[in-house]
Amino acid sequence: MIPIYCEKESGTSVCLPVAEEEKLAHQVTEGGNLVIDGATRKFEFLTAKFGLPVPTNQLEMVVPEPANGCGEIEGDLTGKAVLVQRGGCTFLDKVLALSEAGAHAVLIANTQPGVLRVDCLKRWDAHGLSSSAMMVSQHAWDELKASVGKQVAFETTDAKAEDWEALKNAVSYEQWPAEDQERNDLFVALSKKYKVHPDRHAYLEDAFAELGPDAEDFLQSLSSGKGEL
Repeated sequence: MIPIYCEKESGTSVCLPVAEEEKLAHQVTEGGNLVIDGATRKFEFLTAKFGLPVPTNQLEMVVPEPANGCGEIEGDLTGKAVLVQRGGCTFLDKVLALSEAGAHAVLIANTQPGVLRVDCLKRWDAHGLSSSAMMVSQHAWDELKASVGKQVAFETTDAKAEDWEALKNAVSYEQWPAEDQERNDLFVALSKKYKVHPDRHAYLEDAFAELGPDAEDFLQSLSSGKGEL
């Protein structure tokens, strides 16, 4: 048991251990992968800053009613991994409602580019949650929704929220060179770096495509085999 101190005076809730030996024992898992029935495609997630630890056993994945997980939930979700999209209510209200319906894990698909560690304004408001919570990318939504009813396993990794933040900063509009060739070369370099992370690579492609028709044409040439990575 590790005592946790919550600072209630600041605008942002901070619930952390204080003593150095307690900090060493307080290991936080920020990221991991979802694996559907042993499939090779893995979906990266980041854990919420509230709720239970990442599940260690496989769970059946379901979609709740209502589908956004907000308000009064119909049916019993005991022991399920519940897939919802972001929106309709706060992250905490969404997870609280599904937790009360028995959900063991809540998988929130982002509706905006990227993945983040969701939080709540006051961390102590999440006291008593009986669910874990994590966010996946907007690109994962369609594939995961098609796998509803299957078993999902949770792999923890050393992925951090700062990895996604670094990617976001690296591909922001102002970071791309003005010259087409330099811009394309940078995309190729980043593509090689992130090809082992499908969700991050999809984010990279979206950011590159937003640069305009020439960037879209270059992506098309790569997908058709006319370009080279």
